[in-house]
Amino acid sequence: MKAPKYANLRKMSKDDLIEKYDDHTKDTNVHTDFLLEEIYRRDREEHDQKLIRISREMHCMTIAITVLTVIITILTALMTWKAST
Repeated sequence: MKAPKYANLRKMSKDDLIEKYDDHTKDTNVHTDFLLEEIYRRDREEHDQKLIRISREMHCMTIAITVLTVIITILTALMTWKAST
């Protein structure tokens, strides 16, 4: 099996890579590690993107919680001060 060019490999969908890997491994002893590595790389990239999205969401939630905490603290202080006067 002749290895595909890197640009062509990057253009292939993950399903196409898996299919190509399965097709070549059932009938041959040719090393197909490059296909597996590309599949793993894409899996890692997908996982990394999910983690980045979750991190951004956590950042936004942290800001919102901080703002709400400040507001509640101010309101509590005002209510306490008003009740004591």
